[in-house]
Amino acid sequence: MAVPLARGNEPMRTYCAIVNNQTHWNGWFSCIHWAQDRINIDSALVVKIHVARPDEKLMRVVAEITSQGIRHIQNGRYVRVRKATLRHG
Repeated sequence: MAVPLARGNEPMRTYCAIVNNQTHWNGWFSCIHWAQDRINIDSALVVKIHVARPDEKLMRVVAEITSQGIRHIQNGRYVRVRKATLRHG
């Protein structure tokens, strides 16, 4: 199966929103909307948005969504993709 390529022949990034035992894999805006729904519906305190490319084993935290808004994170910590998938998905 071919991996979709972005500019520069690099695989495109995939975003993952994680809260409690739920995950949502999709694009940036889809993850933001999903996170805001979780906060409104489930009273979640913080939803973390991670980013990874298809061939990477680590994904990086890039944002936190709370009831007060979106906080972008520079140099966020790394989490194993497999660990997050097994634990949350």
